[in-house]
Amino acid sequence: MKFGPYEVWEDVLDESFDSQVAPELGDVYTGEAPEIYRDPKEFFKRTYFTDATVEILKRILDTFEGKERRNIFLIYSLFGGGKTHLLLTLYHAFKTPEALEDPEVLEGYIPEKRETIRELAERIKLLGESVKVVPVYGKGRVGQPSIPLDVGPYSVKTIWGYIAHSLGKYSIVEKNDKNLTVPDIETLRDLFRGEKVLLLIDEIADYVDNLYNSGAEEDRRYAKNVDNFIDRLSTALSSSTSSMVITLPMTEEGGNLRTQEEYNHSVVRALWDAVRRVGGADSYTPVRTVGINDELVEVLKKRIFKRVDPDIRRRTLERIRSENNDVEIFGHGGFTHEIPRTYPFHPEYIQILRTIIEKTDLQRTRDMIRITRIVVRNLIDRYEKEGFAPAIILPIHIDLTNDRIRGMLFGEKSKFADYASIIDAELVNDEKYRAFRHPELARMILTYIFLRTYPFDAPTPLNDFPTLTTISRAIYDPETFSKKQWIPADIKDTVEEIESHPHFVFLNRKDGVFWFWRVANVTKMVDSKTEELIESSYGEIWNQLVRYVDQLVREKRSIAARGKGSTVEEHVRFFEQVIVSKEPQELMDNEMYKLFVLVSEDVDEKLLKGIMFQIGSGSRTYKNTVVVCYPIPGTMKHLIMTTARDMACQRVMDTVKEMYGKYGEDVVKIQLNQLRDIRNRALEDLENQIVGSFRKVAYPVKDGIDTADAPASSKSVVENVYSALKGRGKIVEEFDFIEFANWLKENIGLNILKPEGYYVSELRKIICSNPSAPMVDFENLKKSIKEAVRKLKIGLERKGKILFKKVYSEIPDFAQESGVEISKVEPDDIILPANEALRRQVCELLKQEKDEIRDGKRYRVWYEIYLPSSEFSELLKNLVTVENEECQIGDEEAVMYGLILEKKEEVEIKKGEFDLEVARRSVEGKPGEKVEIPVRITAFGDAEIELSSEYGELSYQTFFSERVNLLKFYGI
Repeated sequence: MKFGPYEVWEDVLDESFDSQVAPELGDVYTGEAPEIYRDPKEFFKRTYFTDATVEILKRILDTFEGKERRNIFLIYSLFGGGKTHLLLTLYHAFKTPEALEDPEVLEGYIPEKRETIRELAERIKLLGESVKVVPVYGKGRVGQPSIPLDVGPYSVKTIWGYIAHSLGKYSIVEKNDKNLTVPDIETLRDLFRGEKVLLLIDEIADYVDNLYNSGAEEDRRYAKNVDNFIDRLSTALSSSTSSMVITLPMTEEGGNLRTQEEYNHSVVRALWDAVRRVGGADSYTPVRTVGINDELVEVLKKRIFKRVDPDIRRRTLERIRSENNDVEIFGHGGFTHEIPRTYPFHPEYIQILRTIIEKTDLQRTRDMIRITRIVVRNLIDRYEKEGFAPAIILPIHIDLTNDRIRGMLFGEKSKFADYASIIDAELVNDEKYRAFRHPELARMILTYIFLRTYPFDAPTPLNDFPTLTTISRAIYDPETFSKKQWIPADIKDTVEEIESHPHFVFLNRKDGVFWFWRVANVTKMVDSKTEELIESSYGEIWNQLVRYVDQLVREKRSIAARGKGSTVEEHVRFFEQVIVSKEPQELMDNEMYKLFVLVSEDVDEKLLKGIMFQIGSGSRTYKNTVVVCYPIPGTMKHLIMTTARDMACQRVMDTVKEMYGKYGEDVVKIQLNQLRDIRNRALEDLENQIVGSFRKVAYPVKDGIDTADAPASSKSVVENVYSALKGRGKIVEEFDFIEFANWLKENIGLNILKPEGYYVSELRKIICSNPSAPMVDFENLKKSIKEAVRKLKIGLERKGKILFKKVYSEIPDFAQESGVEISKVEPDDIILPANEALRRQVCELLKQEKDEIRDGKRYRVWYEIYLPSSEFSELLKNLVTVENEECQIGDEEAVMYGLILEKKEEVEIKKGEFDLEVARRSVEGKPGEKVEIPVRITAFGDAEIELSSEYGELSYQTFFSERVNLLKFYGI
């Protein structure tokens, strides 16, 4: 059967073979075993020739060939370790050696081992039929005193009688068989003399153990002789040309012998000692399971896969190497170098499965094969449904929802039975994964953590427990990530999500290490206490929530533990007062903008109008100053829940030592740290929830109130409220003052640009009193006023002084006129329209002109208008007329955009000096047109002045001091 890059044996698809992954020697010998075990070629195709198997074959052949006589082999392991499979390999090899040379049998081995197997086959064939293979199957019909084996002419009662019968030499031990006495060593040597016998003894411990437990006294007496027989048999064979391979269900651990629990230790130990006493005996484990030459994975590959395409293998390995180069995710080290040895299995698959089997006391090789058959069948089912096969088989492919796997690993009698409920609660429960960005990836990660750690049943982290690096290495499959459109960085993000997830109650973590433990962590205690608080102390939780909202919004201090007390970054200074309460409050009636944060979902229009427009039993004067912020409907329950969780953490803190103290101080510390993490996450969540929930904004408008949903773009509730009001146009941030003035006039009938002027303080009052008006920050209002003055759009009157045009002492370098720079706008400043401000300023300047004679000196101050487009300046007073003490500007545009120059002069008066002042420096007119130009002549002291003119006519030609006359020009 082929799926994806894999081709598996057909028997893998047959569930009935799961219980027959380890065939019995007796069934093969009698022909009752399935064909894949009876047929030597089929058997060898599914067999990996371990180093122990090859070495034993060599030594047996050396014995048969007369080269050496180390011919007693003790094969030991616990159930499922491959003992019987090794015996069957020897059985088939000597029965059908040519099967060893089949190309399909030799496929997959390194060249050296391939050649070694061929050489062994040739040596066996050279022996011809001289070798007799005698299987002794302890679970089969061997014969015993109470149940003799009837073979026709006689009945066999003992194991020595059975062996002699199998060799056709029963007569040699007939007497000993009938009397149940152990033959002496010489008798046994006679039995094997001149023979090349391969004696394969399997399940002898089961045979002896049953004898000891027999109801027949003669069986129990006979049982005591079996280990004595094995001892003498081993001694007799050591000097023969025959070999014995015997299996025992035991293992060595730290120099001590551990026996399979099903058997009496003393029985197995006696058999062990009987064999080991002989100098020529060697002991072997069937499969090497430690070190770089671990053979278990090779056994597994041979039993599952018929063929693995070498080209696909090479491409897959190259792809994994190239895609695992992100050091932050996959770490340093050469873990990818392990994959070629284990492919198509991931190294972690082999390691985890081995650990599970060892810790669960399952049968090592047998159950490893059995579980892997189920895993592969599941992958095949998925392939047939979806057309998808992973690039490599990962530990997460061990389906913990599969009934057969669960029965093997978490059955009622298993010491890990408690973990079955953890699987259902933590790994299978879809509800726990809904919040993840990649739910399936989160489940994969947690499944790996579970498989990797549960067999240790550890309350504290052990070496090699999962971290981000080991998790990434263990779950990364190129095909899966490509299909799901994930990238390696998603692993890191999902691990961080898991760390912050509060509801995995059996998952523990410390310093970036994760593990599952059967005892629920503090999360469960927190969950229970949270529910209890919500049921019994809702009001207390609500009050605590108000305190947290107040701290975050009004005090601008973070409530999250990592930044607890740190200032929340906030750029909005619009609201001069922030009030937080769970009930309506009566707010001050003044011009201050106020944000009222209502910690309640019980909000309606009547309540909002009361807060914004009412004070006492009357109406508020400043109806355009209050904004109300409250939670979006449906979010209050989450705020209460998270606040309750924070409070629960504080209350559980005092009970942790009592709950976990019996497991040790380290466990207490771990649970306390987890509790702190839970609280920290709760406070972080609460802070985010507050910002995300308090987004309903109510504000005053012309006909009452309106509402808006604030964005959650900032970590500040105040900033989000401000953004909502700005988006609705209720708050005007930067604006042109003239446009704003026109808006006020058109929309609320307020004309602030009138000749008599408008007080700045009154403007603010009008804005703050009228719900139709926008809300304007007073600083922004003043800023717009300053800018309008600078652009000569308006002027200000401050304490009788006009602030409008600049007055220069000399012509500046620039030609663009602008208004005065105002550093500060005062509430008592009066806003004037530009033309009125100009008129008042000009009048004010003209009043400041003077021409005085004091102490023999002349003092003059006067003002001129300089037009950048002209080379001349004009006297300011010549552009102004005064009627009834009211100034009127003749050429307003010239004065508005010309430069006002202040001229000052201080000179000594000399006899005969006079001042001639011509009203106009240039004349325009038609030829012949009469033009009158006033000329002022001022003489200083007694003087007679005579004037003449090249053009026109003079009214007078002789002048005396301080007489003013007219000079008349005719048309040019």
